[in-house]
Amino acid sequence: MNLPAALLGAIADQNGGRVVLVIGAGCSFEPPTNLPLARACAEEAHRKLLLDGVIGPSECANPSDLSSVADAVKAAHSGQKPLVDRLPVGDFRSAEPNEGHRLAAALMRESAIRAVVTLNFDLAISAALANLGSKEVTILNGPQDHHLLAATNLVYLHRNAYAAAEDWILSTDALENAWQGQWEECIAAAMLSAPVTVFVGLGSPAAVLLESTRKIRAAIPDGVDAFQVDPGDVQDSEFFRALGLPEENYIRGGWVNFMRELSARLTAEHVE
Repeated sequence: MNLPAALLGAIADQNGGRVVLVIGAGCSFEPPTNLPLARACAEEAHRKLLLDGVIGPSECANPSDLSSVADAVKAAHSGQKPLVDRLPVGDFRSAEPNEGHRLAAALMRESAIRAVVTLNFDLAISAALANLGSKEVTILNGPQDHHLLAATNLVYLHRNAYAAAEDWILSTDALENAWQGQWEECIAAAMLSAPVTVFVGLGSPAAVLLESTRKIRAAIPDGVDAFQVDPGDVQDSEFFRALGLPEENYIRGGWVNFMRELSARLTAEHVE
């Protein structure tokens, strides 16, 4: 995997804090975390919702899109708890970190990475930080933690599996409301001023994830280099089209291998 010079220079900078990662479900899909992508979660939850009579067969426009399922449930029940109850919440809470999570935690502890902004609900990266004893990193679980903002942060932008069901950012209206002068907009402004932002392992393109990615991209100031890392071909990535990046800013590869490359660059710089 050939990483761009701007990214390699930023991760090795002696002053640190020049790289922000925005990570998605593809990062928790790799073993041993082994969590399903948004599409699989949507389809399984929709199957259970139909089986339990929570919604009818014609009430969800796209059962493969988690946002569409959330919209249908909220329309029928004025809330999304019936959907959250049918997601693998226990697996999200007990998720085992993979090597990519562990390396990201280590780079955050070294201040080489300024922030990880996760679009996931699982706590794999929190577990990795806990295993390292990374007291230098502040975890922001939602708006209630904004006052804790520090030099190095892990941000659960869409909340996490311990949040109340109605607080999860799943539906299209929840995302829209969240970005209208609210916490998400403030966090994006605070986090994304680092010289390099990398979108990694964004997973399957649920509508809320695509729109959130667009909003994060729009919040990145001029002069910041933005890249996307994904194991698939660039022409197949809906996220890449949503980001509107030049093709040379697409890095083909998986989460774990990408983090290995970043870590190796930092190690080599310290050895030199």
